[in-house]
Amino acid sequence: MTSSEGTDFFQDVFHDEHEPPLESGVVARLRGQTDDGLVRTTGWLRVGRRQISSGLVAAVVGLLLALVPAAALVSRAPAASGACVVGVPLGCFLLWWLSVTRLRPASRARTVGTRRADRLVAGQWVRLYGRNGPVGKVAAVTTRDESAVVEFTGGAARTWPATQQVFLAELT
Repeated sequence: MTSSEGTDFFQDVFHDEHEPPLESGVVARLRGQTDDGLVRTTGWLRVGRRQISSGLVAAVVGLLLALVPAAALVSRAPAASGACVVGVPLGCFLLWWLSVTRLRPASRARTVGTRRADRLVAGQWVRLYGRNGPVGKVAAVTTRDESAVVEFTGGAARTWPATQQVFLAELT
């Protein structure tokens, strides 16, 4: 094995998934990346100014759903009632986790600031629909009249008012 083969092996095994190696010529897909280049992100819900993990929401909904059968079982089968209260929320959380890691994978991203739509530059990651949701990597920005057309790598595009504050994101 030559030294270049060893380097390729380690580069393939230990590369940062958000910055694929450029030397190979093969563009690696990010976890949750769709055909149009946009990247699904793990779910966070916003309640006022507070962000709440959608995994936590799934577990709480599971707990609420478990209370009805648990109440019905508590006098006849207390152990089954307790198992229901613990197992259903855990099952709901595990189904959420399975969906964001295996069924419809998603990358983790965090919002890091804002910038006017007409001042975005190529290479920046931005949120498409506000503070949360999918992200796209800016390929080009064209300003027309009072709007900015932002094209993303992969072919997707979005039009915002030129002065609209767009949320910048960082994949983690």
